[in-house]
Amino acid sequence: MPTLSIAQLAQSSRVAVALFALVALAPARARAAPPVKCACVVAPESAALVAARADPAGGPPALIGCGEDARGEESDVDPPCLPGVPVSRASGVPGVEGRPARRGPLPEGHLVPIIESSVVTLVMLGWNATIGEAEWARINADTIGRNLQSAWVLDDDAFWINQVGHPYQGIFPYGAARSAGVGFWASTPYPFVTSAVWELVGETTPPSVNDQITTSVAGVVLGEALHRATGMILAGPRSPWRQAAAMIVAPMEAINRELVGTEPHAPSPPSRVEFRAGALVFDPKRGAPGTEGIVPEIGVRLSYGLPGDPGFRFERPFDRFELESTFSMEKNPLATLFARGVVAGTTLEGERVRGLAGLSLEFDFSAVRRYSVSTSAVGLGAEGRWEVSPRVAVEGAATASAVLLGAAGYLVPRASEAPGEELRSYRMGPGGQAHLDLEVHALERLAARLTARHYLVVGAGSLHGLERVSSLRGGLQVRIAGPHALGVEGVLSHHSGEAGDGAPARSETGTEVRAYYALRARAR
Repeated sequence: MPTLSIAQLAQSSRVAVALFALVALAPARARAAPPVKCACVVAPESAALVAARADPAGGPPALIGCGEDARGEESDVDPPCLPGVPVSRASGVPGVEGRPARRGPLPEGHLVPIIESSVVTLVMLGWNATIGEAEWARINADTIGRNLQSAWVLDDDAFWINQVGHPYQGIFPYGAARSAGVGFWASTPYPFVTSAVWELVGETTPPSVNDQITTSVAGVVLGEALHRATGMILAGPRSPWRQAAAMIVAPMEAINRELVGTEPHAPSPPSRVEFRAGALVFDPKRGAPGTEGIVPEIGVRLSYGLPGDPGFRFERPFDRFELESTFSMEKNPLATLFARGVVAGTTLEGERVRGLAGLSLEFDFSAVRRYSVSTSAVGLGAEGRWEVSPRVAVEGAATASAVLLGAAGYLVPRASEAPGEELRSYRMGPGGQAHLDLEVHALERLAARLTARHYLVVGAGSLHGLERVSSLRGGLQVRIAGPHALGVEGVLSHHSGEAGDGAPARSETGTEVRAYYALRARAR
């Protein structure tokens, strides 16, 4: 069903903005933290690092200066630490959570995000009804009453609106809650409730079940990923460009840092980030007419929390997540986004093998020339790292997931019998998906990667049938000097759709090749 007019701009701006904004991480190629002789945490109102020391009277630990200030300079104070007490990963202090003191005028908790979510919803409704002059936004008591009694449906909106606009809409309420001091699980209802209100009250058309699922799942997955990415951006000195980048990545969090005074949790776990700029070439025999040739492309990959790193500990949802995206501008923009975050899991540790197994939330989006596919899913998976030798390591990940709501087909809408009307050209429904990723790192210079993905979407609503999408991606990357690398990658993809209600059966296989420059950085 129609969504806010602003969301339609996502076709050419939202993905690109997110990719460029995350570049703020690159110059902050974080130096490895020096060996910590005592349990330290960043003090909220000063630059000093502090350590926990037991109160002689048996009270809670006292926070006092410790060995090194926030700029890495030596301090005169170096107190003894608590021997044998495990350090909290959230704060670095035994038994003390990493919650900076509030300095804003408004309280932490649910009041602020409830107000903010309501304001954002009202602003979008007002925009669409007045400036956008959308018929579906002209709500009244009759339309609200009708929607409250109506059956939920699968709408016929364009692929980008349903799979980019609504997920982006879900990020706002989730980010508002997280940045107001609300925890992960307590923040998850925000995109769900906000979406339900929008579907029932904010539109004249029947409520859409696909919007409800996609907004809720993607809002949590992408919202938490951006929440953590903001923490990485702000981990260094608060320069103006860092502040600006953090605001672009998560605008609601920037607002609440001033209103509520909350700060991102620190420190971030061992992580890797990579930024790409290059060119993409499709098989010209299978490319869409008029779009053959070389297409410029940008991309980003954030591996937050490395299960194979000795310093990694899984304690909270999304202590481990993977976010990977590419974007190319054409008449119909080409983009991919793969996001997967572990919400519950257990670490696996051996002498030369370390890993993580658990339950994950996933949101995938791929809009390329031959097909489009997007899924909101929950899955089981395992990943880890095997140290084959001191200079060779193998990393791998495998997941099998249930698709709560998927969409797969083609980007170009089908013509309707009604003049000026277009019909949905992709199927929507539940299904399944699988993912396998294998990487080999050698000599601190070479990296080879092989990734396989498969999607199955069972069509429901007006378009029945099955959609199958498979892709096999292989690449090689060579580090030239420092964080700079060059890479090449090839993709073999196959898409097939069974006939159903006017959509002809179609099957095709295609290839694409990309060459790129990469800037790599490692945090901690």
